[in-house]
Amino acid sequence: MCGGTYYQVELLDVWIQAILYGFYVFLFIRCVHVCISVRPSKGFLALTTVIFTICTAQLILEFVAVILTPVVVSGCMDSTVTPQEIAHQSNIQNVMNVALQFLWTTNQVLVDGLLIYRAYGIFRSYRWIVLFPTMLMLVTAVVGYVNFWITYEVYIIGVESQPSSPLPPLRWLHFDHLDQRINLAFLSLPPATTIVVTLLIVGRILWLAHEFDATLGSPATKKYRNIVAMLLESGAAFALTLILYLIMTGVAPAWNGIFFNAATQIAGIAPTLIVVRVGQSQAAAQIAMEPSNLMAALPDGSHHMVFVTRHSGMWAQHTVEATGLGRTWPTDIRAAHRAMTLRIPHLRFWPI
Repeated sequence: MCGGTYYQVELLDVWIQAILYGFYVFLFIRCVHVCISVRPSKGFLALTTVIFTICTAQLILEFVAVILTPVVVSGCMDSTVTPQEIAHQSNIQNVMNVALQFLWTTNQVLVDGLLIYRAYGIFRSYRWIVLFPTMLMLVTAVVGYVNFWITYEVYIIGVESQPSSPLPPLRWLHFDHLDQRINLAFLSLPPATTIVVTLLIVGRILWLAHEFDATLGSPATKKYRNIVAMLLESGAAFALTLILYLIMTGVAPAWNGIFFNAATQIAGIAPTLIVVRVGQSQAAAQIAMEPSNLMAALPDGSHHMVFVTRHSGMWAQHTVEATGLGRTWPTDIRAAHRAMTLRIPHLRFWPI
């Protein structure tokens, strides 16, 4: 497909990205408020600001590329377009690709790093588990920056070539083919990293929530099940967008840009949304899980505990009386002590 229809598809791609960016702006303002006033964190504020700046630059470059290079974007060169004009627009498109590749790679490394940092924070004594996703992130960075160098070489060859040359140099064809193959591998790594780390975090939170649930009951773990749902939604949105891009690249290449441009903004929206929602809810969760407020988290009818005298050197038994049920049952004081000493850092997403 080429001509006006193809150009309109490219404009649609960018406008979809702009719509997502509008939501991103609103979300980023909320994030700044959370990081400054609700849950102060200079580190998260700086990181989300850099990610937002990169996503903004990507949107601007996409708009500029479409507006300044209509002939190259449309894909049809008729007799009314001079070779010099084609060469000029091709050089503009190539230099935009160089900048976009660098920004996309840098942004992806930051987003993956933030996600892995969350996993690192909640695994505590099992932090070796994050070694595999960390390796995936490093491979993503290496492949992405190699592809950045290849796109730069394509740009340099295009600038040095004669505009009137009927065929591109063999060196340009070699780098262009290499760019397509490496770019496909590069865009396959981020969804893999996102899926792996998200499943690790979700699995850990569900395991800890199960331990809380055994001692405190389901009302005390409701917030963490909400966090699990939030992580799954954010991770699935980004991973699914890139997976659809890869599928469309093989099925309908003319329409794959819609998913890629959407992914450039979702890559920033997903981690920023998590920062906002976790930052707003974590303070309340910490207060609810303090030992002084622990009884309030227990189910109704189990607030009255009567402990018998503990024998020296042994954990004694005590009875828990449920008001209104007319019965008592023995339980181990160790379980009660464990419940009273559980702390929220096991599920911490925010540095203290």
